Amino acid sequence: MTGLPWTSAEMALVRTLVESGLNNAQITERLNADGIHRTYKGIQRLRDRQGWRMHVTPSRFSLDAPATLKADKALLLFDIHAPLQAASWIDRVIALALKWKVDSVGVGGDIVDYSSMCYWGRTIGIELDDELDAAENVVRALERNFKQKVLCGGNHEYRMVRALQGARKLKDVLDDFVSDPTTITTNSKWFWLESGDKRFRVVHPRNYSRIPTRVAQTLCAKYRCHIIAGHSHLWGMTRDVSDGWWAIDAGCCLDDKRVPYMAEEMSTYPQPILGAVIVIEGVPILLGEGNIELYERIVF
Repeated sequence: MTGLPWTSAEMALVRTLVESGLNNAQITERLNADGIHRTYKGIQRLRDRQGWRMHVTPSRFSLDAPATLKADKALLLFDIHAPLQAASWIDRVIALALKWKVDSVGVGGDIVDYSSMCYWGRTIGIELDDELDAAENVVRALERNFKQKVLCGGNHEYRMVRALQGARKLKDVLDDFVSDPTTITTNSKWFWLESGDKRFRVVHPRNYSRIPTRVAQTLCAKYRCHIIAGHSHLWGMTRDVSDGWWAIDAGCCLDDKRVPYMAEEMSTYPQPILGAVIVIEGVPILLGEGNIELYERIVF
């Protein structure tokens, strides 16, 4: 068949063989075995003419899409650290959120402390069952009070992931506390909040700073979006250096008087500050012990 036009079926076969990685000699041999007699040079000319080549195989691995909480009104809590939670503070901000007709809640990591897995928790007799029961109680209260719920993990949930050497993912650990099938959990330590016309990354970042909002501002510059952050237990709200994004350290929902290493050791780390954030139509309101009484007088 040397010199004869290529049929569409022959061309399709050659293209498939080229893209699968066969060289000209291997393609010639394959065609001859199928009764198609083409020369090595004929195959080379066809390849050159068509521009066919072997392609890199796409990766079969992929990540889950980020979790998203779409809500004009949302309550955001961080660093609960059950069973060391500041229960009265959590109840107080929930009451305010419900008063303002907030129907959505997100938790930005460290729902549970897992202090039973380290020296400090063992010193005051915390057992794993205590932690699981307390975390389940907190999550159940959120599920009973809000229609939409999104939970992400933090470095303390990763204590369990590491202890199990990755046998369970972060989402699996979070699901232990969930009873409502509509509650969304994620393997990421962040999720999106879409409120009004604004989009916030609600994050439990890897980094820590002693300066309030420092990490949040840096994340704003890197990811070019509004940031509401936990992990540092700091409290503050500002704009990034370009004045384009909100940079917020949301405080914590942890009772630091129950934390052994905070009570028994002196350090220069900043004092944990109770806090939470309510976002209304894209406007963030940072709550703390020093201002919540004023907000409690306001009715939306």
